[in-house]
Amino acid sequence: MAERKLISLCMIVKNEEENLPRCLQSVHGAVDEIIIVDTGSEDRTVEIAQQYGAVIVTTPWQDNFAQARNAGLSQAAGDWILFLDADEELEQGCADRLRHYAEGDEAVAYLLQVWNYGGTREDGGAAINPVLRMFRNRPQHRFVGRIHEQIAAPILEHNAEAKFELTDIRIHHYGYHPRAVADRDKVQRNTKLLEQTLLEEPGQPFHLYNLGVEYLRSGRAADALACFRAAEVADSFLHLNFAHLVLKYQVRCLLALGALDEALEAASGAAEKFHDYPDIWHYKAAVFTQLGRNADARAAAQRALELGPAQGAYHTEDGMGTHQTAYLLGQLYEADWLLPQAVKAYEDALRLSPGQLAPLLRICRLMSIEGKERLLLPRLQARFAWHTPQAMERLANALRGSGCWIALESWTRLHPEVQGADEGAGEGTYMDYARKADRYLSQCNEAAGLDRPSRCLQAIRLLLPM
Repeated sequence: MAERKLISLCMIVKNEEENLPRCLQSVHGAVDEIIIVDTGSEDRTVEIAQQYGAVIVTTPWQDNFAQARNAGLSQAAGDWILFLDADEELEQGCADRLRHYAEGDEAVAYLLQVWNYGGTREDGGAAINPVLRMFRNRPQHRFVGRIHEQIAAPILEHNAEAKFELTDIRIHHYGYHPRAVADRDKVQRNTKLLEQTLLEEPGQPFHLYNLGVEYLRSGRAADALACFRAAEVADSFLHLNFAHLVLKYQVRCLLALGALDEALEAASGAAEKFHDYPDIWHYKAAVFTQLGRNADARAAAQRALELGPAQGAYHTEDGMGTHQTAYLLGQLYEADWLLPQAVKAYEDALRLSPGQLAPLLRICRLMSIEGKERLLLPRLQARFAWHTPQAMERLANALRGSGCWIALESWTRLHPEVQGADEGAGEGTYMDYARKADRYLSQCNEAAGLDRPSRCLQAIRLLLPM
């Protein structure tokens, strides 16, 4: 008796020798078979796939993603279909949880959390989309759509009561890194296919939304806005699962176009319709900021922070309602010279995303401006953990970058293993740098007949680059 196959990974690829090993390695232990549809690779893609035991299906590319995906589904023997792209990877440690979900009896499909990065994972700035990525393998379940192919509609057409369940399993997607986009002309390809699809299905809101995204990505804000506005007039618009994104992207387009009054009207309307969506409140705060209405901006940012990370099926951006919003709030307090409140907001941003350097720099700079440098290290040590070499180095860099020489010297005395100074810069260690800077500032003060710390010292710190 053949061994039962629980999960089949199905992919479509072309010239993916660089990305494919990372993707296939990430699903080790999670899937029982790999089906790869190759649409004309000219590199080592097929060879690499075979090394991972994949079944290869060769089919010519016909400008139709659904057709290519379905060619793989017809070969899959698993109870469930998981589909990924080569520039994605399943998060480490998810295999057992994924298989646990696949053993469930009730759900027909699962939504996984797709983190789309515009840079590296370390850079942050991801857009987070809950997307249907695993479904029961049944003959009726076949993709539709030339581009941005869909599987949910065919599932519901077969079974209107089908249960879709949201999971916390992450997929990391690197396909929108600027180099990857440029190398593959993804925006141009997607735009061409979407424009062609809209000729075949005029006024279809999902295609209008996706075309707007491609226009916005390529800097065509006016064209993008026209697409989003056209999508909004669709019947039952607010019931569409991407309606909140259409409204958010309208605000982004109007900000890019400098149409601030329209942007505020759009943000306010969106906040009424999706009052529990933190992204909208964050962007409303951004609009108020551009209008110079800082008190209103702070109120909107605080509302986003009260909501916290987007819940349920909302598509969001990393940091909305968390560290990005807290950082924005800190900037707003700082702009109005409310420095203690600004420091607190930057501390919240750092607590929510400990690897960020920007809020740490602002904390150091503002406490220095307030003449509280001697309180800086005790405060940071009481509120945050600095146990790893990377964290110690990051704090040393922040102290140096903000001109906190006294604190930098104290920090390097506490942690002599933090040597610092950029390689090849010829500046010695952090300790050397701190002593030289402190000595120079002391000489300046003595020449002016001032005590240390002095107004001279504060003035020099204010002139330091941000």
